[in-house]
Amino acid sequence: MGHSVRRLLHNLQSKPLPSFRKLPYDAILIGKAVPPSTLFELRSQRIVGLATETGSPLSHTAIMARSLGIPAVMGAPELADVSSGVLLIVDGDRGVVISLPSNETLQEYRSRAREDKKLRRKSRVSTAAPVTEDGVRISLGANINFSEEVAAAIASGCESVGLYRTEFDFFREGKQPDEESLVGDYSLVLKSAKGAPVTFRTIDVGIDQKSWDGVNMNLGVRGLRFCLENTDLFKKQLRSLYRASINGPTRILLPFVSTIDDLEAAHEIIAEVRSDLDFRHQRYDPKVPVGVMIETPAAAQTCDLMASRVDFFCLGTNDLIQYYLVIDRSDQSVAHLYSPFHPAILRCLHQVYSLLQPTGKPVTVCGEMAADPPSAAVLLGLGFTSLSVSLVAYPRIKRMIRSVSFGQLRQLAGQILKMQKPKDAEEIVRRTVYRS
Repeated sequence: MGHSVRRLLHNLQSKPLPSFRKLPYDAILIGKAVPPSTLFELRSQRIVGLATETGSPLSHTAIMARSLGIPAVMGAPELADVSSGVLLIVDGDRGVVISLPSNETLQEYRSRAREDKKLRRKSRVSTAAPVTEDGVRISLGANINFSEEVAAAIASGCESVGLYRTEFDFFREGKQPDEESLVGDYSLVLKSAKGAPVTFRTIDVGIDQKSWDGVNMNLGVRGLRFCLENTDLFKKQLRSLYRASINGPTRILLPFVSTIDDLEAAHEIIAEVRSDLDFRHQRYDPKVPVGVMIETPAAAQTCDLMASRVDFFCLGTNDLIQYYLVIDRSDQSVAHLYSPFHPAILRCLHQVYSLLQPTGKPVTVCGEMAADPPSAAVLLGLGFTSLSVSLVAYPRIKRMIRSVSFGQLRQLAGQILKMQKPKDAEEIVRRTVYRS
């Protein structure tokens, strides 16, 4: 996740959280925990590093930090003893925090930082299409968390915004925005995309995210379940999305769908929203595709039954792996058990592909599994040809795609589906991807 060498600015454990507007640039923030919602303010680049005592590299906070390019270490011990003003190194790649580094260590990290900067600059200028060595075209989109990331995604050559997590902008002021503000925001996103399709995921507030507007979240009340319990909020967002849809290709994605009943309830609300827009003579695109996020075991097992009711699917591997393996991905103590190479996960993904292929409905994988070259190679091997990743991961995944043979990966997938141990599967995939 990169590394950062700066002076520690503030310790969240010992003092109240200050206003980020009052903080100088180039600071590292440490504390017991930082909710993902706080990263809305961190994106101003005043904070260049993050370390917490709790959480794991798989938590929402860690994923958000990666997408923002902020080096972060979760689950770091003994941060309470670190004082403000101390020189720190936050190495997100290796998962370590170094206090009071030696001059030799500083020089090493500064040299790495210069090399990383050169590599990023070189990656950004690449205009080559994501095509495998044997000529298979892979669709590669961008995941974004904030509306201003759209321009950077298009400038980087992304062909679509495969996932826009709308909740962070929705609650950016700590309260619900009005409909006209949302229409303006979503219209600007679509105009900034310059004709590239944008997939808007409706509000999904997870258990390790900050509760907004007095709503207390729990593990089971997320995504579509939350929206069906808060229909006024859901309808407002849907109306705003439909009204903005005249400004560019729009897709609406429903998260955390587990039952056909919930999906049908959502469609009834969508029909009601469209009827209301017709009654008020407000323009919208009547052909906006509506899709479902596959991120629970229930959705993975029944996605073929949902296919007739939706236009597309997105496969969210972050939560799918968490629920399948019964692992809290925000808990550092069990993070080592979280593996996309687990036989259960590989078989689940193979089953999803097998169930959906006959339906002809497009499927995009947009979880962290798609952002890691070896596990992304597994996805290609299983047959998935559409991925969406963070802007930080985009260059390395494109490089991986262009360096592998799709046919070879398909054969490799057949081998690892028979393997019993995650480490064995991961090792053979890594050897193939990195040709070691």
